[in-house]
Amino acid sequence: MVEEPHTKAWRIFEAIRRVTIFLLGTLIIVDGLIGQQDNQVPILIIGMVMVGVLPIENLFIPWLRKRKEVS
Repeated sequence: MVEEPHTKAWRIFEAIRRVTIFLLGTLIIVDGLIGQQDNQVPILIIGMVMVGVLPIENLFIPWLRKRKEVS
């Protein structure tokens, strides 16, 4: 089971992790748009996935809570 810690340190870590993933995804997208590589499409896809992971992650939180309550 996945338990959601509620400590202040955990919340700070989560905030830093989310900002870092978003910034890296944004930088990868910008590099794919500006760069002169031959493989720009895969780079753009990877960047979009990294930026889109955070909202997708939020969709699973209610499901995990329901699953935890049932068990």
